[in-house]
Amino acid sequence: MLKIVRTDEGFHVTFLKIRRLNTVISAIIEKQLMQLLETPGTTLILSLEGIRFIDSSGFDTLLKLDRAARAHHGRFVIDRIAPEVTELLHLVGLQNHFKVAGRPVREETH
Repeated sequence: MLKIVRTDEGFHVTFLKIRRLNTVISAIIEKQLMQLLETPGTTLILSLEGIRFIDSSGFDTLLKLDRAARAHHGRFVIDRIAPEVTELLHLVGLQNHFKVAGRPVREETH
């Protein structure tokens, strides 16, 4: 379900064969990833590559991970965001909440 790789930068987490971050998946990953963030100063980079939909429990999990990282003086970063997920972030008003690796979440408007 998750691939977790430790590097000098922190933990890089990717989803394996998951396209939706929903209630069932959120409950499972929240437990695993919260444990990583208990160590002070930990950086957790979560790749959303392949994720095409996030429901309210998925957003709640992302917010909990972000709060846990901040509480332990760490960082929670999301990466590789599909346009569909970027749109969802805008719809729920979280487009500027998360630190995004390599580029802003906000898309250019024309």
